Amino acid sequence: MTWALLGIIGGIASAAQTTVNSAMGLRVGIFVAALISMTTTVILFALWVLPSLRVGDLIEQLQRAPPYLFLGGVFGGAFVVLMIVVAPRIGVGPATLAAVCGQIIASLLIDHFGLLGTARLPVTGPQIIGGGMLLAGTFIVIHFKNPG
Repeated sequence: MTWALLGIIGGIASAAQTTVNSAMGLRVGIFVAALISMTTTVILFALWVLPSLRVGDLIEQLQRAPPYLFLGGVFGGAFVVLMIVVAPRIGVGPATLAAVCGQIIASLLIDHFGLLGTARLPVTGPQIIGGGMLLAGTFIVIHFKNPG
């Protein structure tokens, strides 16, 4: 239950991030807003992590990491930019729902095919039905939020 609650808190943080980033994007532009968001993240995590960082160990660990593990920042940056673009046009709620829908579909594919270094966990029929229902619900929410 604790992990689910932390996941919910992460979702709340994601919706709040989308809200403030899209508002900033309307003021300073999409890519500057994304840069501000990610720079703030880098500064905060640097202040948190750097005091206890053991550089030698880190370099050794990074040398053994497969190249695809370095794509996290690319995916995170894409998420930030896309939410800055989408939220002002369809609203934070529908944009967040669409993002969650994309996360569910991608996670089912990642599990099913064992992508990006994960264990292969075949997707079940009920999971496919649930994902389809979420996709249909996302389109309903977006359509009735902003018809046309």
